[in-house]
Amino acid sequence: MRDWKALPTSAAANRLASGDKRLLALAVSLACGEPVDLADNVTVGGHAYARRVIEAIAIATGYAEHYEIVLTEILAARDALLA
Repeated sequence: MRDWKALPTSAAANRLASGDKRLLALAVSLACGEPVDLADNVTVGGHAYARRVIEAIAIATGYAEHYEIVLTEILAARDALLA
């Protein structure tokens, strides 16, 4: 990606769902230092969204290969009930 700051206003970004736009805002912030409101962009979407945010931060900080984000037994049981 060459122009991270332009990405949120691109035609492709306009087709994203709101949760994906929030993740994009975080990615842009991590990639180029563009400020983002964490309260607006992190505290939505449930556990699957939270996992994506944590994974994005691990990747951006260079620690993705050092950590594995896995479901706890409680969360796996909850997901099984909802399936």
